[in-house]
Amino acid sequence: MKLYFGILLILVVTTGVIGQGNQDMTFDNSRYIYFENNSGQNDGVSIGRYGGNALRIKYKLGPIVFDALDDKPFQITNSASQTKILFHPDGDSYLNGGNVGIGTSPEVKLHIKDGAVDVASSNNFDSNLMIQATSSSRSMLEGASLGFAVPANTDGGNSWQQGRIIVTPDNETNARAEGRMLLQTRYLNSGSWQWRDNLVLRSNGRVGVGVKAPESMLHVAGAGSSSSGLKLSNGNNAQFNMYMVDNSGTSDVILTRVGTGGAEMRMLPNGDVVLAEKGGVSVGTRDLPSGYKLSVDGKAIMEEVKVELSGSWPDYVFSPGYQLRSLEETKAFIDQNHRLPNMPSAKEVAEEGISLGEMNAKLLEKIEELTLLLIEERKSRLAREEELTKRIEELEKQ
Repeated sequence: MKLYFGILLILVVTTGVIGQGNQDMTFDNSRYIYFENNSGQNDGVSIGRYGGNALRIKYKLGPIVFDALDDKPFQITNSASQTKILFHPDGDSYLNGGNVGIGTSPEVKLHIKDGAVDVASSNNFDSNLMIQATSSSRSMLEGASLGFAVPANTDGGNSWQQGRIIVTPDNETNARAEGRMLLQTRYLNSGSWQWRDNLVLRSNGRVGVGVKAPESMLHVAGAGSSSSGLKLSNGNNAQFNMYMVDNSGTSDVILTRVGTGGAEMRMLPNGDVVLAEKGGVSVGTRDLPSGYKLSVDGKAIMEEVKVELSGSWPDYVFSPGYQLRSLEETKAFIDQNHRLPNMPSAKEVAEEGISLGEMNAKLLEKIEELTLLLIEERKSRLAREEELTKRIEELEKQ
């Protein structure tokens, strides 16, 4: 078997001599030994010293070919007899130590320098580094991968592949080269090592986190029925969670701020939205006045409003012991205060607003008081009419 090299091979030697038989041949820099064929002609192979202590092998008509047995590698060692480069015709080959550069002087273990790749390129192969997987079919269950191995033991030993990037077909249709990329990490599941799909990129632009087949442009799947599906945080450790939780066979969407002691908002499958006990809503303003659950800066329209007061309803007006003001007393109060008794002033309303439930209760109180006054007025009028009728009858008898 032959090893073919398309480059000039430079071997570093330290002796500066070539042995032939029992004698040494010494030659100067940039001088070569040429080999002749059976006809006495130079066959193009030359060996010589080049640039000091370098030994160069040249072949002017084509690549240099080294013949080797299947079980004998070609290797290059340093002065300490350590194998630095090994090429095996029928086994493993490797580079041991130092950096490798392609197109450049390397700065890291593998350094590739090449022209920039156009992001809009439509070429079949167009990248600076290519990993190609072979298969007998087009299956979404297999693909080309780049793996990452780190120690599995605390002493730094027992390296295991614990992460990988794998690209698979995004469909199983012939001649439809759409791809899918998965970022996976290894995890232990009930005693079995498996790969978790942490991030999935589909050819249709959809992104999945924790899900292999995202159904929207961003699809986030939690690890369990009550685990957080999405967490947002800033540099001040403020955190906000959004997740779904099973609730009697349905799924509630839970929004919560970490550290508040429970869900702040829950969206139910029937469309209802439930706020936490300590929560409130502001509409049209960033401020929620203390002690209020809803603040609206602007107009609101609704078909029905139901107010349930925690205080008493003004049925007390009809109690026997209720002190009903007379019309004279009411008039005197109005003349002095320019409002009805037990009603807020214009200044109070401008500064503090009004409570819908409390105001309705006050208005009902006035209606009930007015009703009592009308009843009293009717009784008084009937009494006067009865007295007037008696007097008329007496006059008619005279």
